[in-house]
Amino acid sequence: MGKSNIHCKVLVFPATMAMDVTLDPGILFVVLYPDERGSGRVFWKYMSVDYINSIDFSKGSTTVAFEAEEEIFNTDESIIDFCKKLDRIIEHHSFVNKLSSTQLNLDDIKRIVMACNRSIVKVLIQ
Repeated sequence: MGKSNIHCKVLVFPATMAMDVTLDPGILFVVLYPDERGSGRVFWKYMSVDYINSIDFSKGSTTVAFEAEEEIFNTDESIIDFCKKLDRIIEHHSFVNKLSSTQLNLDDIKRIVMACNRSIVKVLIQ
């Protein structure tokens, strides 16, 4: 259907990522018209470090431009294509994958994971 621009009035998700509470990639999902059978649309955007840094948080909102390939249609082919894209993101950017290629021992990894968990929980209960 082509490119779609969607104005996001709330920046909680990208702001949380910008605060570095997660070391894994984030995916923003936007669902339009979920209650209208046959009219629903689902978009996704990989929240890369570059994308997060491009957001002006002082404005309190932003417009997210979704490319045609960032829309998920209600077809097997579209869902499989989306899953393949996620696999590529995970391959190259997953925190767990980065840990497996380092010289950290299991205790070091547990400490890092627990520190990330505490940071996420702290944000959620504020």
